[in-house]
Amino acid sequence: MELPIPRATTFECPEGVYRAVLHEVREHTTLTKNAVEKKVRLIFEVKVSRPDRKLVLAGKNYSPSLAEGSELRNVIECWQGEEFLLAAGTKLDLRTLVSCEADIMTRHCHSPNYAKPFVDVVGVAPPGTLTLTNQA
Repeated sequence: MELPIPRATTFECPEGVYRAVLHEVREHTTLTKNAVEKKVRLIFEVKVSRPDRKLVLAGKNYSPSLAEGSELRNVIECWQGEEFLLAAGTKLDLRTLVSCEADIMTRHCHSPNYAKPFVDVVGVAPPGTLTLTNQA
């Protein structure tokens, strides 16, 4: 009997511009000084090769709002186009974006408190619109 060996994942994503696919949409809770905040986390599978074959993931948290001017709405409109939200009507199930390709831009944020940098997704665009970072 053959059984599949699932690929391990890592959030050790290189800095640059890469092709990616939306891997998962999660609800995420963060604690602040005054309250508990609910967030939406978009997790992208970044198309980079690693010798250990791990899936490279990069994620970003957003306030769960699609109001005009909200960060999540701006990202979706940039990535999918304004007509995508118009076609959705009055509600959007973010899970419909899972498996959609994108070009994402990542940046490393370093802290003396951590050995590895935090990977920030600073841009999401339609696939093929950004110049991808060359991989060695």
